[in-house]
Amino acid sequence: MSLPSDVDPLLGTVVAGRYAISRCIGRGGMGAVYLARQDALGRDVALKVIRADLVHDPEVALRFEREARAIARLSDPHIVVVYDFGQSDNTLFLAMELLAGTSLGALLRTTGRLSLRAALRITRDICVALDVAHGSGVIHRDLKPDNIMLVKADGRDDYAKVLDFGIAKMVGGADGIVTSSQVVLGTPGYVAPEVIMAGMIDDPRTDLHAVGVMLFEMLSGRMPFVAPTPSAVLVAQAAFDAPLVSSLVPDLPLSVVELVRRLTARRPEDRLPDARTVIAAIDELAGLADIPGASSSSLALGPAPLPRSTAVLGSVSASGTSVFEVPFDGVAGVVAAPIPSSTPVPATPTTSTATLTAAAESPAPSTAGRGRRGLVATMVATMVGL
Repeated sequence: MSLPSDVDPLLGTVVAGRYAISRCIGRGGMGAVYLARQDALGRDVALKVIRADLVHDPEVALRFEREARAIARLSDPHIVVVYDFGQSDNTLFLAMELLAGTSLGALLRTTGRLSLRAALRITRDICVALDVAHGSGVIHRDLKPDNIMLVKADGRDDYAKVLDFGIAKMVGGADGIVTSSQVVLGTPGYVAPEVIMAGMIDDPRTDLHAVGVMLFEMLSGRMPFVAPTPSAVLVAQAAFDAPLVSSLVPDLPLSVVELVRRLTARRPEDRLPDARTVIAAIDELAGLADIPGASSSSLALGPAPLPRSTAVLGSVSASGTSVFEVPFDGVAGVVAAPIPSSTPVPATPTTSTATLTAAAESPAPSTAGRGRRGLVATMVATMVGL
Protein backbone atom coordinates (compact mmCIF):
# COMPACT_ATOMS: atom_id res chain seq x y z
CA MET A 1 0.00 0.00 0.00
CA SER A 2 1.46 3.37 -1.00
CA LEU A 3 1.80 6.32 1.35
CA PRO A 4 0.16 9.67 0.53
CA SER A 5 2.43 12.13 -1.28
CA ASP A 6 2.42 14.57 1.65
CA VAL A 7 4.10 11.87 3.76
CA ASP A 8 6.48 10.47 1.11
CA PRO A 9 8.03 13.24 -1.00
CA LEU A 10 9.37 10.75 -3.58
CA LEU A 11 5.93 9.71 -4.80
CA GLY A 12 5.23 11.24 -8.18
CA THR A 13 8.85 12.27 -8.73
CA VAL A 14 11.38 11.14 -11.33
CA VAL A 15 14.67 9.83 -9.95
CA ALA A 16 17.83 10.37 -11.99
CA GLY A 17 15.71 11.70 -14.82
CA ARG A 18 14.51 8.23 -15.82
CA TYR A 19 12.62 6.43 -13.05
CA ALA A 20 9.07 7.74 -12.51
CA ILE A 21 7.93 6.62 -9.05
CA SER A 22 4.27 5.67 -8.72
CA ARG A 23 3.96 3.96 -5.36
CA CYS A 24 5.85 2.49 -2.41
CA ILE A 25 5.81 -1.30 -2.36
CA GLY A 26 7.93 -1.93 0.73
CA ARG A 27 9.95 -0.38 3.54
CA GLY A 28 12.83 -1.59 5.65
CA GLY A 29 15.62 -0.37 7.86
CA MET A 30 17.75 0.65 4.87
CA GLY A 31 15.09 2.59 3.02
CA ALA A 32 12.13 1.94 0.76
CA VAL A 33 11.36 0.09 -2.47
CA TYR A 34 9.15 1.78 -5.05
CA LEU A 35 7.36 0.73 -8.19
CA ALA A 36 8.87 2.91 -10.90
CA ARG A 37 8.52 3.17 -14.66
CA GLN A 38 11.52 3.44 -16.95
CA ASP A 39 9.82 4.88 -20.01
CA ALA A 40 12.92 4.81 -22.23
CA LEU A 41 12.96 1.02 -22.07
CA GLY A 42 9.24 0.53 -21.53
CA ARG A 43 9.58 -1.47 -18.33
CA ASP A 44 8.61 -1.32 -14.69
CA VAL A 45 11.36 -1.71 -12.09
CA ALA A 46 11.71 -2.07 -8.35
CA LEU A 47 13.61 1.04 -7.27
CA LYS A 48 15.35 0.69 -3.91
CA VAL A 49 16.14 4.09 -2.40
CA ILE A 50 18.59 4.14 0.50
CA ARG A 51 17.65 6.23 3.54
CA ALA A 52 19.15 9.71 3.36
CA ASP A 53 20.57 9.58 6.90
CA LEU A 54 22.63 6.51 5.97
CA VAL A 55 24.58 8.32 3.25
CA HIS A 56 25.91 11.34 5.16
CA ASP A 57 29.50 10.10 4.90
CA PRO A 58 31.09 10.76 1.47
CA GLU A 59 32.87 7.42 1.74
CA VAL A 60 29.51 5.67 1.82
CA ALA A 61 28.70 6.80 -1.73
CA LEU A 62 32.04 5.50 -2.95
CA ARG A 63 31.54 2.17 -1.18
CA PHE A 64 27.98 1.95 -2.49
CA GLU A 65 29.16 2.41 -6.08
CA ARG A 66 31.96 -0.14 -5.69
CA GLU A 67 29.71 -2.79 -4.13
CA ALA A 68 26.79 -2.10 -6.48
CA ARG A 69 29.06 -2.51 -9.47
CA ALA A 70 30.15 -5.93 -8.19
CA ILE A 71 26.56 -7.00 -7.52
CA ALA A 72 25.36 -5.82 -10.93
CA ARG A 73 27.88 -8.18 -12.53
CA LEU A 74 26.30 -11.20 -10.84
CA SER A 75 24.32 -13.23 -13.34
CA ASP A 76 22.17 -16.18 -12.32
CA PRO A 77 18.43 -16.94 -12.56
CA HIS A 78 18.34 -17.23 -8.74
CA ILE A 79 19.75 -13.72 -8.20
CA VAL A 80 17.53 -10.68 -8.66
CA VAL A 81 18.87 -8.62 -11.57
CA VAL A 82 20.28 -5.16 -10.80
CA TYR A 83 19.69 -3.00 -13.87
CA ASP A 84 21.15 0.27 -12.70
CA PHE A 85 22.48 2.16 -9.69
CA GLY A 86 23.65 5.63 -8.88
CA GLN A 87 23.24 8.82 -6.91
CA SER A 88 20.76 11.60 -7.64
CA ASP A 89 20.06 14.64 -5.46
CA ASN A 90 21.91 13.05 -2.52
CA THR A 91 19.86 9.87 -2.95
CA LEU A 92 21.44 6.47 -3.52
CA PHE A 93 19.30 4.08 -5.55
CA LEU A 94 19.28 0.63 -7.13
CA ALA A 95 16.98 -0.23 -10.03
CA MET A 96 16.16 -3.92 -9.88
CA GLU A 97 14.09 -6.58 -11.59
CA LEU A 98 10.44 -6.30 -10.55
CA LEU A 99 9.19 -9.67 -9.29
CA ALA A 100 5.66 -11.00 -8.96
CA GLY A 101 5.62 -13.39 -6.02
CA THR A 102 5.92 -13.57 -2.27
CA SER A 103 8.84 -13.56 0.11
CA LEU A 104 9.83 -16.71 1.96
CA GLY A 105 9.32 -14.73 5.16
CA ALA A 106 5.72 -13.90 4.25
CA LEU A 107 5.06 -17.51 3.34
CA LEU A 108 6.43 -18.81 6.64
CA ARG A 109 4.46 -16.24 8.63
CA THR A 110 1.28 -17.26 6.84
CA THR A 111 1.54 -21.02 6.47
CA GLY A 112 4.15 -22.23 8.96
CA ARG A 113 6.64 -24.93 8.03
CA LEU A 114 7.13 -26.28 4.53
CA SER A 115 7.27 -29.79 3.16
CA LEU A 116 10.71 -31.38 3.12
CA ARG A 117 10.79 -31.33 -0.67
CA ALA A 118 9.96 -27.61 -0.81
CA ALA A 119 12.46 -26.74 1.93
CA LEU A 120 15.31 -28.58 0.24
CA ARG A 121 14.38 -27.21 -3.18
CA ILE A 122 14.37 -23.59 -1.94
CA THR A 123 17.61 -24.13 -0.02
CA ARG A 124 19.24 -25.51 -3.15
CA ASP A 125 18.13 -22.45 -5.15
CA ILE A 126 19.63 -20.15 -2.52
CA CYS A 127 22.90 -22.05 -2.57
CA VAL A 128 23.10 -21.87 -6.37
CA ALA A 129 22.88 -18.09 -6.03
CA LEU A 130 25.50 -18.10 -3.26
CA ASP A 131 27.86 -20.26 -5.29
CA VAL A 132 27.82 -17.67 -8.08
CA ALA A 133 28.12 -14.71 -5.70
CA HIS A 134 30.86 -16.19 -3.52
CA GLY A 135 32.77 -17.17 -6.65
CA SER A 136 32.74 -13.48 -7.58
CA GLY A 137 33.85 -12.38 -4.12
CA VAL A 138 30.41 -11.10 -3.05
CA ILE A 139 29.04 -12.07 0.39
CA HIS A 140 25.39 -11.40 1.15
CA ARG A 141 25.83 -10.65 4.89
CA ASP A 142 22.12 -10.39 5.70
CA LEU A 143 20.41 -13.52 4.39
CA LYS A 144 16.96 -14.07 5.89
CA PRO A 145 13.54 -15.20 4.64
CA ASP A 146 12.45 -11.66 3.81
CA ASN A 147 15.36 -11.43 1.34
CA ILE A 148 14.23 -14.53 -0.56
CA MET A 149 11.50 -14.07 -3.18
CA LEU A 150 9.47 -17.05 -4.39
CA VAL A 151 8.13 -16.70 -7.92
CA LYS A 152 6.55 -18.82 -10.64
CA ALA A 153 9.28 -20.07 -12.94
CA ASP A 154 10.59 -23.30 -14.42
CA GLY A 155 7.25 -25.04 -13.75
CA ARG A 156 7.36 -24.22 -10.03
CA ASP A 157 5.58 -21.86 -7.65
CA ASP A 158 8.53 -21.70 -5.25
CA TYR A 159 11.42 -20.73 -7.52
CA ALA A 160 13.72 -18.77 -5.20
CA LYS A 161 15.49 -15.53 -6.05
CA VAL A 162 17.89 -13.85 -3.62
CA LEU A 163 17.62 -10.11 -2.99
CA ASP A 164 19.98 -7.46 -1.59
CA PHE A 165 23.41 -9.00 -2.06
CA GLY A 166 25.99 -6.90 -0.25
CA ILE A 167 23.58 -4.07 0.60
CA ALA A 168 24.53 -4.18 4.28
CA LYS A 169 28.19 -3.53 3.48
CA MET A 170 27.28 -0.79 1.00
CA VAL A 171 25.63 1.58 3.44
CA GLY A 172 27.28 0.59 6.71
CA GLY A 173 24.14 0.42 8.82
CA ALA A 174 20.55 -0.76 8.56
CA ASP A 175 18.07 -3.52 9.40
CA GLY A 176 20.02 -5.56 11.91
CA ILE A 177 22.13 -5.11 15.01
CA VAL A 178 24.68 -2.31 14.68
CA THR A 179 27.78 -1.84 16.81
CA SER A 180 28.85 1.46 18.33
CA SER A 181 31.22 1.81 15.37
CA GLN A 182 28.25 1.43 12.95
CA VAL A 183 29.37 -1.97 11.64
CA VAL A 184 26.42 -4.04 10.50
CA LEU A 185 26.18 -7.43 12.14
CA GLY A 186 23.03 -8.60 10.40
CA THR A 187 19.68 -9.80 11.69
CA PRO A 188 19.47 -11.52 15.10
CA GLY A 189 18.72 -15.20 14.70
CA TYR A 190 20.34 -15.42 11.27
CA VAL A 191 23.65 -13.65 11.79
CA ALA A 192 26.57 -16.03 12.34
CA PRO A 193 27.98 -16.30 15.89
CA GLU A 194 31.46 -15.23 14.79
CA VAL A 195 30.01 -12.03 13.34
CA ILE A 196 28.30 -11.28 16.65
CA MET A 197 31.63 -11.55 18.43
CA ALA A 198 33.96 -9.96 15.88
CA GLY A 199 31.84 -7.66 13.67
CA MET A 200 32.06 -7.61 9.87
CA ILE A 201 33.83 -10.74 8.61
CA ASP A 202 34.70 -11.48 4.99
CA ASP A 203 33.89 -15.18 5.14
CA PRO A 204 31.31 -16.85 2.86
CA ARG A 205 30.55 -19.36 5.62
CA THR A 206 28.63 -16.62 7.44
CA ASP A 207 26.07 -16.85 4.63
CA LEU A 208 25.93 -20.64 4.99
CA HIS A 209 25.01 -20.26 8.65
CA ALA A 210 22.01 -18.13 7.64
CA VAL A 211 21.05 -20.76 5.06
CA GLY A 212 21.05 -23.36 7.84
CA VAL A 213 18.83 -21.21 10.05
CA MET A 214 16.37 -20.71 7.19
CA LEU A 215 16.33 -24.45 6.47
CA PHE A 216 15.71 -25.12 10.18
CA GLU A 217 12.85 -22.62 10.08
CA MET A 218 11.34 -24.06 6.88
CA LEU A 219 11.37 -27.57 8.33
CA SER A 220 10.14 -26.74 11.83
CA GLY A 221 8.21 -23.48 11.51
CA ARG A 222 10.47 -21.90 14.14
CA MET A 223 13.96 -20.45 14.41
CA PRO A 224 16.63 -22.29 16.44
CA PHE A 225 16.71 -19.58 19.11
CA VAL A 226 13.67 -17.67 20.31
CA ALA A 227 13.85 -15.06 23.06
CA PRO A 228 11.99 -11.93 24.22
CA THR A 229 14.57 -9.47 22.86
CA PRO A 230 17.10 -9.33 20.00
CA SER A 231 19.96 -9.08 22.49
CA ALA A 232 18.81 -12.28 24.20
CA VAL A 233 18.84 -14.08 20.84
CA LEU A 234 22.37 -12.82 20.15
CA VAL A 235 23.57 -14.05 23.55
CA ALA A 236 22.15 -17.52 22.94
CA GLN A 237 23.62 -17.68 19.43
CA ALA A 238 27.07 -16.72 20.62
CA ALA A 239 27.12 -19.05 23.62
CA PHE A 240 25.40 -22.24 22.49
CA ASP A 241 25.11 -24.58 19.54
CA ALA A 242 21.73 -24.58 17.83
CA PRO A 243 19.33 -27.34 18.88
CA LEU A 244 18.79 -30.26 16.54
CA VAL A 245 15.85 -29.70 14.21
CA SER A 246 14.75 -33.25 15.10
CA SER A 247 13.75 -31.95 18.54
CA LEU A 248 10.83 -30.28 16.76
CA VAL A 249 10.39 -32.63 13.79
CA PRO A 250 11.40 -36.08 15.05
CA ASP A 251 10.54 -37.99 11.86
CA LEU A 252 13.17 -36.25 9.71
CA PRO A 253 15.86 -38.52 8.20
CA LEU A 254 19.11 -38.30 10.15
CA SER A 255 20.91 -37.16 7.00
CA VAL A 256 18.66 -34.10 6.87
CA VAL A 257 19.14 -33.44 10.59
CA GLU A 258 22.91 -33.66 10.07
CA LEU A 259 22.80 -31.25 7.12
CA VAL A 260 21.00 -28.66 9.23
CA ARG A 261 23.39 -29.25 12.13
CA ARG A 262 26.45 -28.75 9.94
CA LEU A 263 25.08 -25.55 8.44
CA THR A 264 24.10 -24.02 11.78
CA ALA A 265 27.33 -25.02 13.56
CA ARG A 266 28.54 -22.28 15.87
CA ARG A 267 32.16 -22.56 14.71
CA PRO A 268 32.66 -21.77 11.01
CA GLU A 269 35.25 -24.54 10.65
CA ASP A 270 32.55 -27.07 11.64
CA ARG A 271 30.21 -25.99 8.84
CA LEU A 272 30.11 -27.34 5.33
CA PRO A 273 32.89 -25.50 3.46
CA ASP A 274 30.99 -23.85 0.63
CA ALA A 275 27.66 -23.52 -1.18
CA ARG A 276 28.63 -26.05 -3.83
CA THR A 277 29.08 -28.71 -1.16
CA VAL A 278 25.61 -27.93 0.19
CA ILE A 279 24.15 -28.30 -3.32
CA ALA A 280 25.80 -31.71 -3.70
CA ALA A 281 24.48 -32.81 -0.30
CA ILE A 282 20.93 -31.75 -1.20
CA ASP A 283 21.15 -33.55 -4.54
CA GLU A 284 22.05 -36.74 -2.68
CA LEU A 285 19.16 -36.25 -0.25
CA ALA A 286 16.71 -35.73 -3.12
CA GLY A 287 17.45 -39.26 -4.28
CA LEU A 288 16.54 -40.91 -0.99
CA ALA A 289 13.33 -42.93 -1.20
CA ASP A 290 12.64 -42.60 2.53
CA ILE A 291 12.34 -38.80 2.66
CA PRO A 292 8.92 -37.99 4.14
CA GLY A 293 6.99 -35.74 1.77
CA ALA A 294 9.48 -36.21 -1.06
CA SER A 295 6.70 -37.14 -3.44
CA SER A 296 4.30 -34.52 -2.13
CA SER A 297 3.48 -31.43 -4.19
CA SER A 298 2.22 -29.61 -1.10
CA LEU A 299 4.29 -26.53 -0.29
CA ALA A 300 3.15 -25.87 3.26
CA LEU A 301 2.46 -28.27 6.11
CA GLY A 302 1.66 -25.81 8.89
CA PRO A 303 3.61 -25.31 12.13
CA ALA A 304 5.28 -28.20 13.88
CA PRO A 305 4.39 -28.83 17.52
CA LEU A 306 6.77 -27.11 19.94
CA PRO A 307 7.78 -29.33 22.87
CA ARG A 308 7.66 -27.29 26.06
CA SER A 309 11.17 -28.37 27.02
CA THR A 310 12.67 -26.90 23.83
CA ALA A 311 11.17 -23.42 24.15
CA VAL A 312 13.64 -20.62 24.77
CA LEU A 313 12.08 -18.57 27.51
CA GLY A 314 12.94 -15.25 29.08
CA SER A 315 12.59 -14.80 32.82
CA VAL A 316 14.13 -12.90 35.72
CA SER A 317 16.11 -14.52 38.49
CA ALA A 318 15.84 -13.65 42.16
CA SER A 319 18.80 -11.29 41.76
CA GLY A 320 17.11 -9.47 38.89
CA THR A 321 19.28 -11.03 36.19
CA SER A 322 17.73 -12.08 32.89
CA VAL A 323 17.79 -15.83 32.37
CA PHE A 324 17.43 -17.68 29.08
CA GLU A 325 16.64 -21.37 28.80
CA VAL A 326 18.35 -22.76 25.71
CA PRO A 327 17.41 -26.15 24.23
CA PHE A 328 19.93 -28.95 23.92
CA ASP A 329 19.44 -32.35 22.35
CA GLY A 330 21.03 -35.57 23.52
CA VAL A 331 23.53 -33.98 25.93
CA ALA A 332 22.84 -32.32 29.25
CA GLY A 333 24.13 -28.74 29.22
CA VAL A 334 25.24 -26.68 32.18
CA VAL A 335 25.90 -22.99 32.61
CA ALA A 336 28.77 -21.85 30.37
CA ALA A 337 29.33 -25.36 29.00
CA PRO A 338 27.95 -25.54 25.45
CA ILE A 339 27.65 -28.80 23.56
CA PRO A 340 30.75 -29.53 21.47
CA SER A 341 30.13 -29.22 17.74
CA SER A 342 31.37 -32.79 17.34
CA THR A 343 28.50 -34.23 19.38
CA PRO A 344 26.96 -37.04 17.26
CA VAL A 345 23.35 -36.87 16.18
CA PRO A 346 21.42 -39.28 18.41
CA ALA A 347 19.24 -41.90 16.74
CA THR A 348 16.41 -41.07 19.13
CA PRO A 349 16.76 -37.41 20.07
CA THR A 350 16.07 -36.42 23.63
CA THR A 351 15.94 -32.93 25.00
CA SER A 352 17.40 -31.33 28.07
CA THR A 353 17.81 -27.69 29.01
CA ALA A 354 20.81 -25.55 29.84
CA THR A 355 20.61 -22.12 31.40
CA LEU A 356 22.62 -19.05 30.48
CA THR A 357 22.48 -15.96 32.67
CA ALA A 358 23.08 -12.62 31.04
CA ALA A 359 25.37 -11.54 33.87
CA ALA A 360 27.13 -14.90 34.20
CA GLU A 361 26.07 -15.32 37.83
CA SER A 362 27.85 -18.66 38.22
CA PRO A 363 30.66 -19.14 35.67
CA ALA A 364 31.62 -22.75 35.13
CA PRO A 365 35.14 -23.96 35.89
CA SER A 366 37.63 -22.68 33.33
CA THR A 367 38.37 -25.98 31.64
CA ALA A 368 38.82 -26.16 27.88
CA GLY A 369 37.67 -22.55 27.55
CA ARG A 370 34.42 -23.06 29.46
CA GLY A 371 35.00 -20.27 32.00
CA ARG A 372 35.37 -17.77 29.19
CA ARG A 373 32.03 -18.92 27.78
CA GLY A 374 30.41 -17.96 31.07
CA LEU A 375 31.13 -14.32 30.29
CA VAL A 376 29.81 -14.33 26.76
CA ALA A 377 26.56 -12.56 27.59
CA THR A 378 28.33 -9.53 29.02
CA MET A 379 30.81 -9.57 26.10
CA VAL A 380 28.08 -9.63 23.47
CA ALA A 381 26.05 -6.92 25.16
CA THR A 382 29.12 -4.72 25.36
CA MET A 383 30.29 -5.32 21.79
CA VAL A 384 26.99 -4.54 20.13
CA GLY A 385 26.21 -1.63 22.40
CA LEU A 386 23.02 -3.06 23.88
